[in-house]
Amino acid sequence: MDHMEGKKEPPDGSDVSPHETAMVTDRDSPTFFHQVMPSRVTHHLPQNTWYGLEESARWSIRFDPLKGNVLVSKKRISAGTEILQEKALIIHAVKDKILKTCCSCGLAVPYVAGRLPPTFCDTCNPPWKDIEIDAFCSLWPAAWKSGTVVHSLRILHTVCSLSLQEIETFSQLGRVFPDRPVDHESHWTSAGELVAAQLQGEYKEKMDKLRGLLDNNLLNINKITNANSFGYDVMGVYLQSSILSHSCDPNCRWEINGNNLTIHSLREIDEDEEITVCYVPLVNTWGLDLRRAVIARRRGFLCMCDRCKVEEEELEKADPLR
Repeated sequence: MDHMEGKKEPPDGSDVSPHETAMVTDRDSPTFFHQVMPSRVTHHLPQNTWYGLEESARWSIRFDPLKGNVLVSKKRISAGTEILQEKALIIHAVKDKILKTCCSCGLAVPYVAGRLPPTFCDTCNPPWKDIEIDAFCSLWPAAWKSGTVVHSLRILHTVCSLSLQEIETFSQLGRVFPDRPVDHESHWTSAGELVAAQLQGEYKEKMDKLRGLLDNNLLNINKITNANSFGYDVMGVYLQSSILSHSCDPNCRWEINGNNLTIHSLREIDEDEEITVCYVPLVNTWGLDLRRAVIARRRGFLCMCDRCKVEEEELEKADPLR
């Protein structure tokens, strides 16, 4: 993939902490099972009606008990075929690009006039200037250094504008709130009302409620968004592509051009075969332990793709005490 060329990942795992490595190897931990279990909501939905998407001529949506929603091929697909193309639903910049990219469209902003985030390019600035910049920049100045609040508010604003069914079924965004018996509908309705009020400038009386809501869920919002994103310096959440499963030996590649994500087949894909991509660039060139540790840190799950399972079995045979 063109976007992968020139991108160098640390080959020695120096950016992977011992905690992360321990997390992915401890399968008995609650964290492991929480990460791999799909949303409960999808069990109760008719198949192929998630997201209100119309099935492609090449693929359909299927529910997998372990992975959740997956895309499978309807017929044999030749190598090099374009399988999917779509625009981002949510754009968010990685931490070191805060103040350097437009938080609405993700394009580079060459000059920042001393204002705290959010930052908008010339095209996106006029319709948002009076409501978002003035309102968002007045919220919790100490938090702006990390960029967490502004992007979480934008994500909340986008998600709350969707229908409740879309929220619940949009990959894992419906699980922003802790995974316990809760009334998701009332939570998201409340969040939508608070964010809307804030954007309209009527937020002062409700700010404590909004802040309490975000304090409890900012981390989940960002983790779940990152886990469903594609990109490099600027990340995007893509409604259909978020269903794609990861594999360290994928049959497809992803490519980003501006705000568009395109999925192409790397090899011939058989009928009824799951369509997969490699979430983390170049990770498929590394060894098993490093691959799993990096994927766990960046995507929040223990990789159990066919390649990882085969390599794990081979290592266990070579070293029974592993």
